[in-house]
Amino acid sequence: MWLLMGLVGWPLIEIALFVTLGGAIGLWPTLAIVVGTGLLGISILRGRGMRTFGQLRQTVTMQPRQPLGEGLVTMVAAILLVLPGFLTDALGLVLLIPPVQRFVLRRIGVELRAASVNWAASVTANRMGRPHPGAAERDDQVIEGEIQEMAQEARPTHPPSGWTRH
Repeated sequence: MWLLMGLVGWPLIEIALFVTLGGAIGLWPTLAIVVGTGLLGISILRGRGMRTFGQLRQTVTMQPRQPLGEGLVTMVAAILLVLPGFLTDALGLVLLIPPVQRFVLRRIGVELRAASVNWAASVTANRMGRPHPGAAERDDQVIEGEIQEMAQEARPTHPPSGWTRH
C-alpha cells in the first residue's frame, strides 16, 4: 500500500512543486534550477562516483582506505539531483550535507556493515576455493590429489599465499 502511494504521490508532489514554483518565480528561472541541479548531480557523479567505485574495488580486494558509506550516500544524492524535480533536488542537496550523511549512515550502518562483511567474506572464500564461513560445511567432502616426495632442499619454507592452516 505504501509503495503504491509513493509511486503515485511522488510524481504528484513534483508536479505541484513545478506548477507552484514556476508560477512564483517564472518559467526560465524554474528551468534554470532544474537544469543546474542536474548538471551539479552529473558533476558530482563524475568526480565522487569514480573515487567510490575505486574504494569499492579496494574493499573487495580487502584493502579499504576510506569509509565507503559516505561515497555511496554522495552518489545517491547526485542521482537525486540528476532526476528532474524539486523534491528530489531538495533531498539530494540535503544528502550532500556531511552531518546528514553521518546520520543516514548511522541509521543504516549496522545493516550495511553486516552485508558488506558477509559479501567480502564470500568473495574471499570463493577466490580461495573454500565455502563461505556461513555456508553449511560438509564433512564427507573428498579432495583427490597426488603426493610426491621432495628432497629436503626443494621443499618450500612457507605455504603459498592465501593458504592458512586449520
